[in-house]
Amino acid sequence: MKLSLLFSLVAFAVSALGSKPTPPALTLLFSATVNKGSALIIESSSTGLKAVQAITDGSFSGPKMKGTVTTGIATSVKGPNGLKVEATFVLQTSDGANILITERAAIPYVEAIFETGAEAYDWLNNVTAWATPRSLSNIDYLDYWQC
Repeated sequence: MKLSLLFSLVAFAVSALGSKPTPPALTLLFSATVNKGSALIIESSSTGLKAVQAITDGSFSGPKMKGTVTTGIATSVKGPNGLKVEATFVLQTSDGANILITERAAIPYVEAIFETGAEAYDWLNNVTAWATPRSLSNIDYLDYWQC
């Protein structure tokens, strides 16, 4: 009984969406360069090689904002399933606002969320962005896209 209800719901959802879902429209938020210090290797385990890196500085620029990357931290695990990274750092806009950005990534896919108390950038508190590195050989240069 439960399985047939599930199939009915899936069939309804598919018919409501049509045969091909429409991808979300993306708008460029900004491009960023994020510089990191030397990696401190924590350990190698069954999940892979773990490392921590300080985010030291950088810059960002886009249609609605620009400024510098001030400080933060990145942790990574390089294992058999690729590179996974979590990072938290602060963007400081050219008009002095501080914006906390938190990223979770399975490279090359990066999800970013923002937190700020700055009124001019309050709209970012409701944004989930996707970032893509410009090159897989250097993931310190990213383009951030608003969904």
